[in-house]
Amino acid sequence: MRRNLIFVLTILVLSVCNSFAQEKYYSRLDYVTTRGEIRVGMTPEYVPFEYKNEKGEIVGFDVDIAKKLAEALDARLIIKEYKWDDLILVLRNREIDIIISGMTRTLKRALDINFSEPYFQTGQVAIIKIRNKDIKDYKDLNKKEVKIAVVKKTTGEEIAKKKLPNASFVVFKGETEASESLIAGKVDVFIFDKPFADFLITKHPELKILPEQLSYEYYAFAIDKGDPDFLRWLDYFIAELKLTGEYDTIYNKWFREGKDSLGGIK
Repeated sequence: MRRNLIFVLTILVLSVCNSFAQEKYYSRLDYVTTRGEIRVGMTPEYVPFEYKNEKGEIVGFDVDIAKKLAEALDARLIIKEYKWDDLILVLRNREIDIIISGMTRTLKRALDINFSEPYFQTGQVAIIKIRNKDIKDYKDLNKKEVKIAVVKKTTGEEIAKKKLPNASFVVFKGETEASESLIAGKVDVFIFDKPFADFLITKHPELKILPEQLSYEYYAFAIDKGDPDFLRWLDYFIAELKLTGEYDTIYNKWFREGKDSLGGIK
């Protein structure tokens, strides 16, 4: 009987020790550096942050940032593609280690995941057709007869519905589908992030952006809850990227050196 008791106690002690070891190894930072690879979740429909070029490769501002992140961790970069409204779910299920996909840091999202310090400032704008003379400013949007395109589970949808409660909304799964609907004249307005809007009007001169922004927002990296070590390291990484000038180099490539880098996108 005593021998059985000793055996049971030994198993319990080993289990507790193993549990502590797992907790110590819980940080994605340790996990990523030991494994030698980092899995980054993206939705490649957001020009110029992440999109597919003519060869089908995922490229963009966020991709270059992710490459620098992998380089700093001495890890292989693995980009995993998901639908936008699946990103947080797969992060929490640990199918990926981090989201770098033009995701705005919000209080609502922060209930489920943790955000780093911001790495990009942006905001929501309204895109319309130039020939639409009935819409001159945001006051003209808040009407039932105005059809506004938004993308599901984005801050654009949230802010537009809050600020323009009387408008009629058409919700799309992605920005490509929503912008095509605007171009085809199926909706009157598309409310989305300013960088994408800026690019869209360069490709479609029949479109314009209303001058006043609906909001000002910040993009941040997203990781799972309960990992302060990884979160603090990411904050240091962002600061270092800006201090060394590498951030400016990437920014200029995608936002200031013409649109050559964005070729092949419709």
